[in-house]
Amino acid sequence: PLLVLAAECVKAGRWPGPRRIAVFVTAFTGLGIALGPDLRTLDPIGIGLAFSASLGTVLFLFSGQRAAQHMDGMAVTALANFVLLPLAVGAVLATDGLQLPSGHLGWAALIGVGIAYLTGVTLQFMALRLVAPSLSALVLNVEPVLSIGIAWIVVGETMSALQLVGVGLAVSAISAGAWLSRTRGVMQES
Repeated sequence: PLLVLAAECVKAGRWPGPRRIAVFVTAFTGLGIALGPDLRTLDPIGIGLAFSASLGTVLFLFSGQRAAQHMDGMAVTALANFVLLPLAVGAVLATDGLQLPSGHLGWAALIGVGIAYLTGVTLQFMALRLVAPSLSALVLNVEPVLSIGIAWIVVGETMSALQLVGVGLAVSAISAGAWLSRTRGVMQES
């Protein structure tokens, strides 16, 4: 989200106000605390891959917004997946290969995940017609927060008090960012 905000500022030729910057930095900090990486065990390759994924998200949101202005959300989703298909096939071939489910429950889960993915991406492209990429990127911070919550509820993952503070910071910042965008516009604040 910070990269998307910076790219949006460069594109618009102006910087957001201090509250918008504080919202984005707070959301990023909250996620960092909630996810709690151990800085001693970070892998430089992993950091590089995460940074390239961040750049891909910037490209995805800006090109998706432009495409969504001229095409239906389903058409944009189909186009995006068609473009990304060679990357997915390459990743499968470069690793242990495709591992298909063996039972009915596994197939149901695979189909459910596919439907959820297509629904989410289609709705995201539809939303990009209505909101700026920076707000969309900020709201995408909900995904890791929900993942943490689901892991806590479904599989009994434990969370420290510090991680709970991080989740609270991220949720508060996302809510504040949505409120700022609704009341003052995406790039403006008084």
